[in-house]
Amino acid sequence: MDADIKLPSLKSQKLIHGQILGEGEDIISNLPDAVIHHILSFIPTKDVIKTCILSKRWQFLWTSVSNIDLISNNCKKDGPISSHRFLDFVDKVLTCYSSSIEKLCLYYFELTDISRVSKWISSAIRRRVQELCLSSHVRSSFLPHCLLNCKSLTTLKLEMDCILQVPNSICLPNLRILCLSFVIFFDDNSFENLFSGCPVLQELSLMECVWKNIKRVAIFVPTLHTLAIDYYMYGNDPEDFLDCEIKIYAERATYFDCSGNLTINIMLCNFSLLDDASISILPLNLRQQEVGVRGFNLFEGVRNVRSLSIYHETLEPLSIYPLHDWLPVFENLTYLELDHMEFDYCASKALKIFLEFSPNLTSLVFGANMNLEFNVEDWISAQVPQCLKSRLKNFSVKYFCGNELEMRLLGFFLKNARILEKMKIYCGENLNKDEVMNHLYGFPKESANCVIHVE
Repeated sequence: MDADIKLPSLKSQKLIHGQILGEGEDIISNLPDAVIHHILSFIPTKDVIKTCILSKRWQFLWTSVSNIDLISNNCKKDGPISSHRFLDFVDKVLTCYSSSIEKLCLYYFELTDISRVSKWISSAIRRRVQELCLSSHVRSSFLPHCLLNCKSLTTLKLEMDCILQVPNSICLPNLRILCLSFVIFFDDNSFENLFSGCPVLQELSLMECVWKNIKRVAIFVPTLHTLAIDYYMYGNDPEDFLDCEIKIYAERATYFDCSGNLTINIMLCNFSLLDDASISILPLNLRQQEVGVRGFNLFEGVRNVRSLSIYHETLEPLSIYPLHDWLPVFENLTYLELDHMEFDYCASKALKIFLEFSPNLTSLVFGANMNLEFNVEDWISAQVPQCLKSRLKNFSVKYFCGNELEMRLLGFFLKNARILEKMKIYCGENLNKDEVMNHLYGFPKESANCVIHVE
């Protein structure tokens, strides 16, 4: 045994087992039920249930714990036998519960009787469940109507391959968080009905959902603060490109995150309070003109944003159009970060124009996964963006390779950013930081107050 490893003291060992040294007192069992319930809420349900063997006092304590998480870990490995065991286990757990359920999480893979899931949901709703999380690899359309009329529900997370068919009348008066992953939207009316019955919805997440049944929808969520959409469809089959238009009205939204390949047309309407946005596009190589228009629609929707992060090939589909005619002016934009980009001629041209349309930009960041080897001559020979002349104060490069083109780019910013206060460079491996610093100080600086940091 390693001599440096210290075993717990005798007193510590007894405390772990709930005893006070010299007294033999079970201090955990003497705690109030409410405190024990709170402690047990942080423990996996299968382990909470095991506490029933500790003593008579503990025999039924687990039935009052408000958080339940049930996971069918072994269904794939053991097949139908394990599936039946899981079904019976969940039935017993929900039957024994005597109090309200604050949070119920069900994760199951292969079930032989999917109808029982509907009974579980109904049971949770009768116990006034507040947070419901369902994750499954089973194709189904089992969701009971009572789920869509649950007055106690505040959070609903569905991660499953199910057809979401919503009736004309639903009522989720307290639902604040809605996360849907892999669900198949049934039709336009069903999609719009879903949001018509959520009067206080604040967070909406739509991850890799199936949009093929949607043609043209408009949803109004005036209470929405956060919106995240991920809609990648891989391959270049023309059928992947959908004639699907989604208009979202959310006048109080402050955060927007969009990842996709422009296979659907997302239009943000009246996002005037937007603080932070992130856009990551990997466009399909088809119908490029329509792809470009959809890209412009996204940027039009975030024109009031204050902080913007752009990833991958987001700027590329815009470059086939005259950007000066299509791109909106980002009057409120003060922070711009770019990452995971290959800066070819088109992307560098688009970025320069983007800066021209961001007159109040104060911070510009090139992320750690950038290829900055584009022709700086195109920037030098053209008009310097207004933000460099009068607004830009902070410029950062999170991974600097030290090649000549990168050096010339930094020189361009030092020469033209008139009120630049800080330039921060994070060097790659094997770079001599002192040499980089000396090289940078050799460039002419327009701003006398600029401080250069090399790390």
